[in-house]
Amino acid sequence: RRRHQRGELSALIGLYWPLPGEVDLRPLRGDLLVEFGLRTALPIADGKGQMTYGCWTEAPLVKDACGIPAPARQSVLKADELSLLLVPALAVDRMGLRLGYGGGYYDRLRSRAGWCDVPALLVLPGACVSQKPLPNDPWDRPFEGWVCENGSIAVVAESRLFADIAGTDEDSRETALDQPVNFPQDGSPDDRNAMAISSRIALMATAL
Repeated sequence: RRRHQRGELSALIGLYWPLPGEVDLRPLRGDLLVEFGLRTALPIADGKGQMTYGCWTEAPLVKDACGIPAPARQSVLKADELSLLLVPALAVDRMGLRLGYGGGYYDRLRSRAGWCDVPALLVLPGACVSQKPLPNDPWDRPFEGWVCENGSIAVVAESRLFADIAGTDEDSRETALDQPVNFPQDGSPDDRNAMAISSRIALMATAL
């Protein structure tokens, strides 16, 4: 929080444009900006396995090489311009290994210099947290934790992230939101709880 107050954080939060089955965090963009002054960014994929992020401004989004709405490439950001990445997942295990759609974009990005230092959390329903290890490849990079619809944030034990706001458990540290967050069947945050998610994300960003 002190770093945020001194202006040392970039105040950019990496969101994503949801694919079918992924939690839709797009409503948080306005809340984060209005309530906390935190701007957001979206991924830009090249269709060949590489990805970066661009600032999400009022300019119209364009489809990237994978057909997903994204900022124009002129707005490409450097790793140190982001404070936190929120990444969709189909599943995660207790070690923070993610199951996605198989393109490997996030793993390749997070293997690059600079990007490996940007804190990253997964967003998914709690039922998709696997108690057994997921299949993985040598290039897979564990994420530092995840947030689920019951309002809890789990942080893998090895992570340096959010240790001051989480409990202590051998496998992970978990802490709950002040109020539960309900994701309806369409994967969108309930309007009544969107601000609760925003508040928690803002707390995460300022706690780094």
